[in-house]
Amino acid sequence: MKTPFIYIKIFIFLMFISFQLEAKEFLVMTDGDYNSSFVDLAELDDKDSFENEFIKVVYNKDDEAISTKTTNHLLKTKAATVFYHLSLARKYFKNLMKDDFPDFIAPLIVRIDIKEVYDKDTKYKENPAKYAYNTALSIPPSHSRAKSKWGHEIWLRPAKFKFDKLTSNALVEQGLSIYDVLITSSHYIDSLKIIDKVIKDQTKGIDKDISLLAEGFVQDKAKRLALEWVLNKLNYGMSYLESALTAEVIYHEYTHIIFSPYIPIRSPLNLGEGIASFFATDISGGQDIATDTTRYSFVAGKKSYTELSYNPSFEHEKYAQQDFTYSLFYQMGEILNEDFKDEMTSGEYFWSLIKDLDVLYPLKVYPDFTDRIVSQCQKLCRNRFTSKIKLNNLMDTMGMID
Repeated sequence: MKTPFIYIKIFIFLMFISFQLEAKEFLVMTDGDYNSSFVDLAELDDKDSFENEFIKVVYNKDDEAISTKTTNHLLKTKAATVFYHLSLARKYFKNLMKDDFPDFIAPLIVRIDIKEVYDKDTKYKENPAKYAYNTALSIPPSHSRAKSKWGHEIWLRPAKFKFDKLTSNALVEQGLSIYDVLITSSHYIDSLKIIDKVIKDQTKGIDKDISLLAEGFVQDKAKRLALEWVLNKLNYGMSYLESALTAEVIYHEYTHIIFSPYIPIRSPLNLGEGIASFFATDISGGQDIATDTTRYSFVAGKKSYTELSYNPSFEHEKYAQQDFTYSLFYQMGEILNEDFKDEMTSGEYFWSLIKDLDVLYPLKVYPDFTDRIVSQCQKLCRNRFTSKIKLNNLMDTMGMID
């Protein structure tokens, strides 16, 4: 009588082992500092590509999703990282927006390593004078008269060195040739960490990092050139962003998409950029990440404690990438979180304002949106008088009150 029961237990055990073998673990960059771990993306356990009903990750201009079995390990890591962080962001916004969460009909297309230039009528600009790198872009759906039809998309550009100052320095040129070796190696992620240190001016002990990176596949002479190349970047400045491997960039672009019914993706850019950066760091939930987001933009950077003072020109498209608005919202969020304690979050507070915006009215950050932030405090803040004073004092310090 015991034999059948034993067989049942063995069958259940084998089924459990089989399930475990079917689970798919992928290498994912879990945060903005390129820290990695293997993650089981449960939604992909029965799929052969990076796609579900909400998210579809493709390479460049492809129509089909990237295969989970691709032998291009770097592309697989990028696809897994994008899918992982978009899933987290989607969960965050569904919890935040509740019934107001926009369930778009088609899955969100995310294009990895696409350097094309966007055109509102044809999607891809024909014969562009130059391509785009080191950035990311949110694409609104095609308009009714567009020559092609498409839905919401996120474009994650490939990384490429771009120098602030042109130079014929032979050392730099040699260093770049060495980096070509690094970038095609299995040590790519480690090299990204070194680049990050240079961008953030954290070069103490970087010679050891370079030596460890180069050891085993680059000659001694190459080690020295690679080290000198990295240190030379302090003098020349550079742009380099792996957008598909950077959590905050993914969150930033997804915020544009999710709030597009309230803040159009293409305008008003100043408000939209500030909101997207604010929620990107709110989703990541890290103080360190929030205070150092230089990889958002190499044109202006993104600092949560900027030294800039308000200028009406910031409201214009040309200056929309300045870190001023993000810094303002981040510091306001600190004031609000201190007031709310555990009763509410600054993210919920900002959402309560965003959902009442009129999409047809092009709001300015100041005074339109800032007035709403302060007046809403009259309704929601626990210490209304004190918190309103703090908010107004912050704006005064940042040159926003005459």
